[in-house]
This record gives sequence, structure tokens and C-alpha cells, in this order.
Amino acid sequence: MSYFNSNEKNVLQFPNPELKQLFQHMNNPIVIYELDQSEKNAKFIQINEATCNITGYTEEQLINLSPATLFGDTESFFQYQTELVKEKRLVTENFIHTTQSKLLPIEINAQIIANRNNKYIILAFIRDVSKRKHVATMLVKRTKQFESLFYYNPNIIFTLNATGEFASMNPAGFELLQYEKNELIGTHYQILVDKEDIAHTNQQFKKIISGYSTQFEQITWSKLGDRYELQITAVPIIIEEEITGVIGIAQDITSENRTKQLLEESQQRYKSLFDNNIDMVASFDMEENLTDVNQATEDMTGYKKSQLIGKKFSQLCPENEQDRVKLLLENASDGQPMRFETSIMHKEGSIIHIHITVIPIVIDEKIIGMHCIIKNTTEHKKLTDQLNYIAYHDHLTALPNQRSFEVDFDQVIAHASKMKDKFAIIFLDLDRFKVINDSLGHSQGDSLLKKVAKRLKSVRTEKITVYRYGGDEFILLIQETNQHALKQFAEKLLNLLVTPYQMDKLEIVSTPSMGISIYPDDGVDKSTLIKNADNAMYHAKRIGKSNFQFYQEQLPKKVYGDTELETLLRKAIEREEFFLVYQPQINAITGHIDGVEALIRWENNIYGLIGPNDFIPLAEETGLIIPIGEWVLRNACSQAKQWQVDGMKPFSVSVNLSIRQFYQDNLPTVIEDILTKTELDPQYLVLEITESMAMDSTIASNVLQQLKNIGVKISIDDFGTGYSSLNYLKKFPIDYLKIDQSFVQDLSTDKDDREIIESIIMLGKKLGIGLIAEGVETADHVDFLKNLACNVLQGYYYSKPIAAEQVPGFIQESAFSND
Repeated sequence: MSYFNSNEKNVLQFPNPELKQLFQHMNNPIVIYELDQSEKNAKFIQINEATCNITGYTEEQLINLSPATLFGDTESFFQYQTELVKEKRLVTENFIHTTQSKLLPIEINAQIIANRNNKYIILAFIRDVSKRKHVATMLVKRTKQFESLFYYNPNIIFTLNATGEFASMNPAGFELLQYEKNELIGTHYQILVDKEDIAHTNQQFKKIISGYSTQFEQITWSKLGDRYELQITAVPIIIEEEITGVIGIAQDITSENRTKQLLEESQQRYKSLFDNNIDMVASFDMEENLTDVNQATEDMTGYKKSQLIGKKFSQLCPENEQDRVKLLLENASDGQPMRFETSIMHKEGSIIHIHITVIPIVIDEKIIGMHCIIKNTTEHKKLTDQLNYIAYHDHLTALPNQRSFEVDFDQVIAHASKMKDKFAIIFLDLDRFKVINDSLGHSQGDSLLKKVAKRLKSVRTEKITVYRYGGDEFILLIQETNQHALKQFAEKLLNLLVTPYQMDKLEIVSTPSMGISIYPDDGVDKSTLIKNADNAMYHAKRIGKSNFQFYQEQLPKKVYGDTELETLLRKAIEREEFFLVYQPQINAITGHIDGVEALIRWENNIYGLIGPNDFIPLAEETGLIIPIGEWVLRNACSQAKQWQVDGMKPFSVSVNLSIRQFYQDNLPTVIEDILTKTELDPQYLVLEITESMAMDSTIASNVLQQLKNIGVKISIDDFGTGYSSLNYLKKFPIDYLKIDQSFVQDLSTDKDDREIIESIIMLGKKLGIGLIAEGVETADHVDFLKNLACNVLQGYYYSKPIAAEQVPGFIQESAFSND
């Protein structure tokens, strides 16, 4: 019905309890089922309470029951599906199998509301017609028409005088009850009624004679003793405003025959049925002029009968519908009954959606006009529109969803192919979203997704559509474009999304990585274009995130999926596929090495070198980051101690902690155990955490204090890129702030970056916290940071990450003075 999410049991899920209750508590049964495109397999996916009530099955039983088994017989069901697929919407009558092994007659109003994954999603409204009035009224001008209907009607039609004696009965009644005419006419109705039903039937008769219509069931016995269950619909006969008797239709529901009765003894009798119909009934001549309407028509339209007579029916419709309705009525005037949907205008201007059945009036083999029976489908259409919205929109962001993208894509590619146009797909993924979601909670993660969606909605145009593809992934479909225009748009979009988001008292930065593929240059089908856009996005992440990349043939391919990568990752430690490299950190005053940062690398025998950006997020998601993190700590500490044993002057080694490691219950114990076994003095171990890991100040403060009690040092990594709240700098025992490389790299050309760095260094100095700048690549970087008295510098200007055995040589060959 998940602008529903999908799961295995229910294709559609309701976005709120109110809509779920509306669906569940509708008076008539409603089901949603799926049909594969072979039109030979169907399966229920949503069933309301009324469906369970009418069939006697539980919801669980029905979900496991094929619609073809429940409705009629299999052959007729799938014949109906074939016609439904052709027509998209279809109304038909059939039987439903109940738990009492009964065949219950029903009317099915079905409509295809979605087509996804080679399956049609079908919404079906079911109406129990076994107990309804089988009355469809027809205004006749000649008694001959009523007599024809009276004598040849398969149901019993009878009239009673004011005292309850039979005044007339049609041949079907005599045949079923096995009485001769002279045996019943003038006889009281009680002769036919079962003794247990006499009191109830008398009560109904008094009600009718008092001027009320009624419908009730009654057990009747024939002359030969056959028992019948009849459903009787009866109304008073009103002639010249005087009730002169009763006219009724009795339907034999013993054998569950369904039929519609046209009953008329005179124009007055016909009018009593016409006026009491709960649906709107109108008659018009061959020129479409209304000649008669019932009370329901007045109620539905707001017009009086006198205002409607002589008015053309199509004039009641909105202007954009009038020509279509007029044409349909002209077709019906050829003699064929017709059903269609349209809308009419209430006198006060509101729109009423209707389903109309048009029946030609044929007298003496000549069509003299038409009757129409009109049902108000406004609520039905509202529910259908809501279900359609749910099916094609994401419930969290209200953006079109993946199903909507698939439908739109087929239309866009067909148009582009015909017009020789180009269009593009932008595959967008939020950087660091999982870290934000894990640290702040799913509710805040959802709030961030809504804020991102709001910004994305602002770029929508007639040619640009935005979809939530899943998780923190979005797709933009851009029509009639080119690479130059796409570059300008992507730059604008990047600038729009990198601006921090206000989340309660925090400012959160969640940058996007985007990949772009263009039709037909990068693919001529959906799967290829999406795959190539995803590949380009993946490349954007590899080269540093927060950027966009166009697809190119030579881009590195993402040749493994998460499942395969996870399997390889689990075996990487035992296969000794991980290794560490170390990037020197230089004291800005002495020019000598102040420490190193340990960085993990993975050399797989199948895929070769796999970057940390590719496997660290998966390791965090699966929990493998715990054993991998311990491996890094153990090996980094062991190596630092080995350098000291080899006679090198002691210096610190920095190790990054993931959010999962940081919130381990036994993290202090694990670190203390590693330091004990490697015999490394705790003062030479620096643990790097990110700002997001410190957002739960109570827990973070406790963990950091336990670590400081061991004697290790704490560094805040990527400072300035996450959150604006600086309270934790005063509360937590922090030794270093590590200035993120994104500020350092552009400081020569970006005034804002220079001011940010100056502010961070000033803040650190005032709080007595050491400063480390990473991403130092040029002499200008070095001069600027030294002038600001930044303590430690790290980057390619001094050295890229090197193997452990290269560190001693680096120390001997390099001494960076302050000259």
C-alpha cells in the first residue's frame, strides 16, 4: 500500500495509523493483491477486516490463500485478470468461497494501482450483493413496458392491498410457489409465511403501510411443501399522495440467484422506486436534456429538480470533462449500455467524483432516451489516490520513491529516444551519514534526511525530478541536458548541500558524494545508467568525498558487493592480509619527528589493495571493526616498542578509534591489556576520536577519563568538520586538536579556511590543548601554520605514509629545521 515501504509480507505499508484504520474498518471488503505478468499467479498482500468477516477466514488464512481459489473458479478468475490488465480497471460479478463452503455472490471493482518488479499491484473493492436491493429504476412512459418487465421477470413481483391480500403476482411467483392464480389472488400473505416468521413479517407490513420502505428476509413454503428463503424489498404504493397498498420484489436467495428487478405497475409505482433509490438516478432524452431526477440527485448536486429539468447532463460536469462526457453519451445513444467515470460540480462549486451507468430506454424497439444510475465515488477515489501516493512516495521525506523512479524513467527514456535528447542520472549518497545516525540516534538521522530532502526539493523543476532511492541515497533525473549544464548544476547542488544543518543545538555537516551518468553516452538502459552513476559516485568517495564525478570508462570499478567483501574481511586477519603504514608527524619548532599516525591497509590476493574508505564502513556496520581495531592497536603498540628497543628515541604513535570501539564496555581494559603485553609506556599511545563520538557527553566523559587514568593521550580528529558545540573541549581530558586537512589544503586561496584555522589554533592555545595540522603539502602551508605557532605538522610535504622499516631511515635522513 513502506508513500508505503516494501517488505516480504506486505508490498504496501501505511504511513500512519489513521490511514491503516480507514483501510481496516471500511464497511465493504477491500483487498490488495499482486499478479505476475504471466497473469497466471496471484497473491494477497493486504486484506481488511470486512473481508475476513464476509468470508469467515482469518487474515493469516487469506494471506496464504490464492485469490484464484477464493474468487469463483480459477479459470474465470484469470480470464478476469487478463481483461483487467487490458482495461486497467474493471467491474464484474463473481462468487466468493466462504468457510461454510458457500458461494457468496459479490461485485468486484478492481483497479491496477502499480506495476513493479514484473508484477501488477491490484486494489479490489468487494461488495456483497446477496442482501442488497436488486433495484435499478427505469422511468417508462407506457404501461406496456412495465407489463413486459412484470410478466417476464425471473424474480417474484407482487402487490398487496391495504389489508394484506394479494392483488397481483407475476408468473415467476406462481411457478416458484406452485400455486394457481385463483388460489392466491385475494388471499392474505400469511398463507405463505413460516409460522416463526409471521410476527416479524406482520411488523414489516405495518411499517410499509405507514409509508416506509423496507428490506427483510423471510422463510416461505410452497404449496407442495418446498422451503424457500426469500429476500423481500417492499415499498408503499402511493397514488395521488395516498398509500393504497404494497409493491414488493422477492428474490429467491435459497439458490443465491442474483438479478436486478425492474418493477412497475403504473407510473406512480415506478416513481416510488425511482424516488426512493439511495443512488442518484436521472433520465434524459436523445438530446441529453434531463427529463427526470430523483431526490438523491437533488441531494448530491445541490440543485432542485426544477433547476435540473431541461439542463444537459454534460453541463453538470467541469469544463474539461464536458466534451468527453457528451461524446460518451452519444455513443450510448446507439443502444449499448455504458459505464464510465467522470465528475460533476455541486451547486456550491465542489467537485464530486462519480461512476455512471448509462442504460438506453428502448420502447417498441426504438431508443427514446437514457437512464443513468450514478454512484458517488469521491471517498473511493480519495482512498485510491492516497494508496497510489503511498505506493509511489517515500513516507519519511515525501519524495517520489524508487518505484516512482522506475515508472518515470521508462517515460523519460522513451521520450529521449524518440526526440534524440540527452538526459542524466545523478546518484547522490551522504558522506558520514552512518556515523551521524549511530552517534545521534535514528530519530536525528531521520530528521537529517528530511532536511536534505527539503533542500533537494528546492532544485526541482519541470525537467528535474528528485527521488529517495533508499537509505541515504537519492537520485536526480535531469531531462534535456548536456555535460556543461550538468557540471554547473552539480556545483550548485554541492554548494547547497555542504552548508551545515541546524539540528537542535548542533550544526551538523553531511556532505554529498555524487556520480553522474548521461544517456545515451554512458548507457541506453536503466540498469546500466544507474550502475555507471553509482560507479562514478563510488569514485567520488574514493578521492575524498564531498565532490561529484562524471562516469568514465577508466574509472575504478566496484567489482565486489558487500556480502562478498564481508566474507573476505572476516578472513583477512587470519590470512594476515592487513598491514600498517605510518605517517610522520613533525614538531613545528624543532623540525624533528614528534610521532607517527598508524594507518591500516588491506592487500587481498583477489582484488589487490583495497582502500580503507571501501572496507572500514562495512567493518563498522558488521561489528568487524572491533577485532580489526584491536589488531591495529596491538600491532601499532608493538611496533612503537620495537623502535625503542632498536635504540630510537621514544615518540608517540596515534591510532584511530571507531565509534563502535569507543563505546565498547571493555575498551579501557582492552587497551590496558595491550599496553601491558607490548610493554609500551602509555604516554606514547595517542588515541584519536572524532567529534561525533563525543556527542553523548555523559558516557564519553566517563570513557575518556578511564583512558586518561591509564596514561594514554587523547586527540580529536578532523576537528571543525562535524559539530559546532565546543562544550566538550572544556569538559573532556583532551590533549590534541587535529585540524582537518580540508581547511589546510585551500588555505592559500580561501580566506574563510585561513580564518577557521586561526580560530581553531587560538582556541587550542587558550584551552592549553596541543594543535596538529594534517594535509600539509606545500611550503606555504608550512609557513602559515608555523607563524600561527601550530605545534605539529603532518602531510605529504614531509612524507606520505611509509612502512615501519622505513621510519628509522626517515628519521636519520630528515630533520626539518625552523630556518
